Amino acid sequence: MRRPGRETGLALTIVAVISLGLVIEAAVGEVEPASPEAVPGTRFQERALFCPPGSKGGKSFAVSASIAGEVSLGIEPARPDRVELDADRIFVQELPGRAPTDVVGYGAPVRAGALLRSRAPVLGEAAARCSDRASSHWYFAAGASTLGVDQRLLIYNPFPDEAVVRVSFMTQQGVETKGGLADVPVPSKSTTEIVINRFIRLERTLAIRIEAKRGRVTAWRMLYDDPDGGPAGVQLSLGASAPSETWFFPEGQVGERADQRIGLMNPTDEEATVTISLHGAGGKIVQSEELVAVALPAGTARQIVLNDVLSAAEQKIGGVSAIVQTRDGVKIVAERSIRYKTNTISGSSAEVGAPRPAASWLLPAATLNPSTDTVVVMNPGSAPATIDLELLFEDRSSKRPAELQERELAPGGRLKIGLGEWTMLETVLVRLTSDAQVVAERVSYSEVPDDVGSVIGFPLE
Repeated sequence: MRRPGRETGLALTIVAVISLGLVIEAAVGEVEPASPEAVPGTRFQERALFCPPGSKGGKSFAVSASIAGEVSLGIEPARPDRVELDADRIFVQELPGRAPTDVVGYGAPVRAGALLRSRAPVLGEAAARCSDRASSHWYFAAGASTLGVDQRLLIYNPFPDEAVVRVSFMTQQGVETKGGLADVPVPSKSTTEIVINRFIRLERTLAIRIEAKRGRVTAWRMLYDDPDGGPAGVQLSLGASAPSETWFFPEGQVGERADQRIGLMNPTDEEATVTISLHGAGGKIVQSEELVAVALPAGTARQIVLNDVLSAAEQKIGGVSAIVQTRDGVKIVAERSIRYKTNTISGSSAEVGAPRPAASWLLPAATLNPSTDTVVVMNPGSAPATIDLELLFEDRSSKRPAELQERELAPGGRLKIGLGEWTMLETVLVRLTSDAQVVAERVSYSEVPDDVGSVIGFPLE
């Protein structure tokens, strides 16, 4: 039996609720709906810098500076508290064990570099930028798996969820894949270290591609270099997150006291045609025929040993900057490695090139306690550049020595600026400004542990 009284009561209740809603809407109709308060600055992951872990039995440091005024600095997990950092100061933090570190600027963006001092398997020192991004792709164009070389990948996942990556190799013959590297887990807030010699051996040319199948990561290449006849050293380089048509290398050395190599890799499906031009002091250019229109087939890698393609007369140029360019829009990756053995420095270093010039740079420290320290600047443009340097210290205000101001750099030229008078045995960062677009790199040598470090700066525009 139907119960009309109950249904009538329910209908009246619904009508009353709707009417009440209309009254409330009319009462608040002139009031804008609430919205979350805007948070100044970018999101955490966009303001964070990701620093690599240290080496087993060694020490590592993060060296930070603000690029836009005073900043509250977080170094996680190395410090539970925040550091208040003035605009013209730096902060040096020893990192615990082999854990990766996030450097975060609260209130202003920061930049940071990592310094690593190794005791084993090779005694040495290296430097690299802390990455200002996580990416689904990373590339390394230099490297090998020959005797005397112990190469490793450091893959860091800074996010809450596990990442999974695939690692593949590129040689002169093409792409090589290994079953054990098809699905490599990278746990949250952790680093996965891959020892390359366990997977591939006796390759003199070995480029590496990392693809994230899930999540995003940051990656560095570490190489313990101990060749027959020396010199020994440690290399550390932040990978390239994308290929480019052009790569710039301010630092370089050819001749009997240096072994410089430029690694090239082509991760695309098209053949690339590559030209390498070398620029010395005063705009002098060396363009060997063997560095013009170098064919780089799709999915392959190649190492160019500069001393092997330059004549004895061309090698006398000594210090060189390099520009690596492709034709027809094909994008590649280029990475430089150098072994030095001169009267003043020895050791090994490597660095992925800069894909573009800029008018201002922040240059991280290249060694912890430098015995010699230089900034190398190249001017790839057609107009002269005027260079000014500012030195940033941890325990005192910044300096602008007169000798480091208004340094002139000719079009197409290269300039080495010595800093040792002001930075001897001290960790210092450098701000560079120019009235033209340039590329800048820091190169330092430490007598202890007898190794050289190099790091291309952060463009600040």
